[in-house]
Amino acid sequence: MKYAFVRARGKEFAIKQMCQILHISRSGYYDWRVRKESERSRRDWVLLKDFRKIHQEMKEAYGAIKTWQTLQRSGTVCGKHQVARLRL
Repeated sequence: MKYAFVRARGKEFAIKQMCQILHISRSGYYDWRVRKESERSRRDWVLLKDFRKIHQEMKEAYGAIKTWQTLQRSGTVCGKHQVARLRL
């Protein structure tokens, strides 16, 4: 997700400086730009959309476990550790 941030802000700030601040290599960033998105990354984006919706509906009061339980009840298949990772 750091690479996506660099891409989104590439016209506002220098790529070299953003990579230094985020502790990522420029070569890694440029390699990421031409690589196909992974299946895990696609699933994460879909889950993140559902996660944010629940997070807003519950007035940002739910932590990772309660959010995971709510996602499970709604039929979304995911793991609690996955939700915790995306919550950061």
